[in-house]
Amino acid sequence: MINSINEEERFSYFEEKYKGRVKFAGAQNPLIKHVTGLINNSKPNPKKLFAVEGIWGLQKALDYNLQIESFAFAPECIHTNEAEEVIDKLIERSEDSYILSKKVFLKISEREGPDGLLALCYLPQHNLSHIPLKENNLIVILDGLEIPGNIGTIIRSVDGVAADGVILCNRKARLTHPKLIKSSQGSNFTVPVIDEEYQNVINYLKEIISKYF
Repeated sequence: MINSINEEERFSYFEEKYKGRVKFAGAQNPLIKHVTGLINNSKPNPKKLFAVEGIWGLQKALDYNLQIESFAFAPECIHTNEAEEVIDKLIERSEDSYILSKKVFLKISEREGPDGLLALCYLPQHNLSHIPLKENNLIVILDGLEIPGNIGTIIRSVDGVAADGVILCNRKARLTHPKLIKSSQGSNFTVPVIDEEYQNVINYLKEIISKYF
């Protein structure tokens, strides 16, 4: 197990353990540029990917069965058996897996003293039909909100009160924005968050009113 191997030997240990299942990614690898663009929110994101870093966030991603495009880890930053177990699961679940040096990993990490784990996950996709209509729905509608951190905090609050979902119209921020993901603290994995046209939201609300009032 990893806690019995010194830092200098960890790269060789993981390289051998996952031989043929991981690719080496240096500083110029497209993955690094891709992750940087997503974290900086500076590139188009047609696949609706977002970055998750660290054991806690990645375990959440596994628990909620998120689809994972890419997983990257730096052996020199791995210090616990728990981290190694998460690596095992992520390599099984990811479309592509990469092994990085600590120096390269630090280029994409947003943490001080990172634990060497990062994945690009697909944002869960929902539509209005994913909120089942019932007599006492609790739905939060956000119209024209611009600040990603505020949206994420609201999603977390909605999760905290066990509401049925969040509907956004006239959206001004990407749902994959790093600040939104971070402030939601995993609640966007579980709460249906729906990006919809204004008129479709109006029609949806009229349907609720006609059915129950």
